[in-house]
Amino acid sequence: MKKHTTYRPTCLLVSVAGLLWSAANAGETPATESSEGVNIAQVATASASFVSGDTSVAALNDGVDPGNSRDNNSGSYGNWNRTDTQWVQYDWSQPISTRRIEVYWWADGAGVHLPKACRVTYWNGTAFVPVSKPSGLGVAGDTYNTTTFDEVTTTKLRLEIDAADRASTGILEWKVEDSGKSPKFPPTVLAGIERVVMLGGKTWLNAKAKGLPAKALPNLTWSKVSGPGNVTFDNPAAAVTSAMFSATGAYVLKLTATDGGLSSSDTVKVKVMERPPVVQLDAVNTKTFKINSPLWNSRIKALVVNWIPHCISECNNHQLSQGGIDNFEEAAKAFKGDYVAQKAEYRRVMKSHHVSPWAKSLTLLVQAVVLVLLYQVFVGGINNDRVVKTLYPSIDYPGKLNSIFYGFSIGKTHDLIWPGICALYLFVSIYISHRKKKKDWNGSEVTYLLIFPLFTFTFLPLFNLMYSPSFFHHCSPAPP
Repeated sequence: MKKHTTYRPTCLLVSVAGLLWSAANAGETPATESSEGVNIAQVATASASFVSGDTSVAALNDGVDPGNSRDNNSGSYGNWNRTDTQWVQYDWSQPISTRRIEVYWWADGAGVHLPKACRVTYWNGTAFVPVSKPSGLGVAGDTYNTTTFDEVTTTKLRLEIDAADRASTGILEWKVEDSGKSPKFPPTVLAGIERVVMLGGKTWLNAKAKGLPAKALPNLTWSKVSGPGNVTFDNPAAAVTSAMFSATGAYVLKLTATDGGLSSSDTVKVKVMERPPVVQLDAVNTKTFKINSPLWNSRIKALVVNWIPHCISECNNHQLSQGGIDNFEEAAKAFKGDYVAQKAEYRRVMKSHHVSPWAKSLTLLVQAVVLVLLYQVFVGGINNDRVVKTLYPSIDYPGKLNSIFYGFSIGKTHDLIWPGICALYLFVSIYISHRKKKKDWNGSEVTYLLIFPLFTFTFLPLFNLMYSPSFFHHCSPAPP
């Protein structure tokens, strides 16, 4: 018994339509996945009108989402101490298309504040012009501020920033979304900075590579470009790895990143040196030093017995949540072999805890000089030519001492005009100096602003000790 197959009219129509569609699309390649919404800033080159020394434009497109506007743990862009209009800019090697950006503003609560306003411009081939129909342009903190506009195709995008409250401005992240018409870009690669390593030791390679979209990691390969010996990579397919060298000399290493048939590379120079000779350290012979001074005896004892041990204890305290030795140990581990990055991280840690080592050192030096001079004056007295020449180098000894203070002789009795001018000058100087710091006044600062000029105004007309006979009798040499 034969089986008969019956074709219904509906099935026949579907089959014919499928054949016609296949014929019409013969020879075409499947459509590629749309790149719309991808943060195309990842493959841009960032620049700015001005960058403060402790920040970097690399933070603009590092792909790190901050927790809040103070969160600069992964870096930030800032333009302190500029308080006018500044700009940041992205450049692409090929024209991109976009109609949406997102900006996360940085505000550290000190000299960097949220901006007053911002604008988006793009390069039209001859000049930067504003985008059409911008919507958003927000300046809020602790969030991404989204701005949309009519689609533009350009190789350069610029964000102009207007400062507020006489403060500087900054950005933690600036995203530029692809509208779906941008071309493919090869991955961006940063192999690291050149370094020196001892023969037989490892150099820690801490490279960075980014592709689009950001979650799609490119394929990586480390290789030797030049050098006198062999190079052994711990993991040649990893961005963060180590390398050892078989001979001394200059080497060039290359990291190649490949993504979707597109590739790019970057190189790093490494100098391999012989190990230093192993020489036993000689003994250090100490010398006995004794201090016998009414001014310094108790102070030096307090430093040696209390303060120095306290500092050593705090440096070795691993229980400190912030500012302890752990911060520096973690920075050393994270940036092995990258000494520039280590130093930058150390500076960031110190800045986050308001530590300025150079300012502290200079302050201590000035205090030490002042203490020595006060000791000479109040303990030893101004009783010899050497001391007078040190304190007052412009006058002869014996003779009158320099008693001019801001053009005012403090050795004579005067009316209230010059003291008033001096007090007003001090008041204005203190006020301007504080305004430059861009922070609010506290109680002690207001007291200093008022009391010191008032004290000067009151004391200057009364201070004529420098011309008293008893003072010059003490300063003059004894008769032969």
